[in-house]
Amino acid sequence: MDKNNSKETPKKETLTELPGVEAVQAAGIARVNKKIIIWSAVAIVVVLAIAGGLYWSHYSGTKKANEAIGKADMEQNDSIRFEMYKKIADDGDYDANNRARVMVAGHYYEQGKYEEALKYLDKADLDGERVEAGICLLKGDCYANLNKLDEAINCYNEALKEANNNPAIMPYCMLKLANVYRAQKKYDKEYEEYLKIQSQYPSFMGDIDKYVERAKIQAGK
Repeated sequence: MDKNNSKETPKKETLTELPGVEAVQAAGIARVNKKIIIWSAVAIVVVLAIAGGLYWSHYSGTKKANEAIGKADMEQNDSIRFEMYKKIADDGDYDANNRARVMVAGHYYEQGKYEEALKYLDKADLDGERVEAGICLLKGDCYANLNKLDEAINCYNEALKEANNNPAIMPYCMLKLANVYRAQKKYDKEYEEYLKIQSQYPSFMGDIDKYVERAKIQAGK
């Protein structure tokens, strides 16, 4: 067959073409997971990087839990470290135990075990707007991967509340909402989220204007 005369199959929009991915990659803080309808690495980064960067010894209620989480943090073998975190997560309700639950949830998420991840996220109770918002984001991503989009939206909206106008988190929450609304073909709501990003966080996405325009047209504005 003559390659020049062959018809090209229309290119389907992929995850890597979703707005905001370029910004995330440029910042070097996330990788794209092509298997899901919205990118989700940001939530893992927010939760794990922050949680992993804090030792929590001054918050924990027991010396035993602190020592256990400290040893898990230092373990180099991934499988052993996961089992250590899981043991801590299942044994107690102090800050160290709650942080272990987040770490276990992150592991299950990367394994595609979203129901298991949600079980541990639902039990995690940590203070701090960045951590709480990150937990909500990761829960939303789990629901999105399970195609429970309404639940995902609820989690992303909760993340917006917990973020307390933190400029490092707010636009990510809005972008995730926009992507889910697009998946639901709710273009009017998608348009609203892009408008918020454009007006409140204009430097977040260099190409925000074209996504605002696309959603505007599809919403019939």
